Amino acid sequence: MFLPGENFLQAALDQEPNLIEYGATSNVILATPTTLISLFKAVAYGWRQEEIARNAVLIRDAGEKLYRRLGTFVGHFEGIKKGIDRAADAYNQAVGSMEARVLPAAREMTSLGVGVEASVRKPERIDKATRSLQAPEFDEEPETS
Repeated sequence: MFLPGENFLQAALDQEPNLIEYGATSNVILATPTTLISLFKAVAYGWRQEEIARNAVLIRDAGEKLYRRLGTFVGHFEGIKKGIDRAADAYNQAVGSMEARVLPAAREMTSLGVGVEASVRKPERIDKATRSLQAPEFDEEPETS
């Protein structure tokens, strides 16, 4: 309840000293021009703090979501690595098969007089290596709870 002057509040308190407490129990705050400005500032501060708290919760939730997604994303890298390893193993097995089985059979055909017009080209060596993650987040093992 707004009182337009300090003197009105003082006069009311002279008649009823418990007026402020009684008003508070009835959800009524007595405000003069001086206290009204303070109340406005207090309410504005409370609203800012409430917004900061809401934002902190949103930031925490976004951070948790980001780290869950990062975990999934790193899992995809593990799948890619397994695929690359399988491809390299298959390539090496094919080279081994060519050297141990196919080329000896081709040499045998040549020794039996079967002429071959085209020569067999040597497969190129694969020297590609994957790039390892260098980010500091990958230096330590993840903590488990």
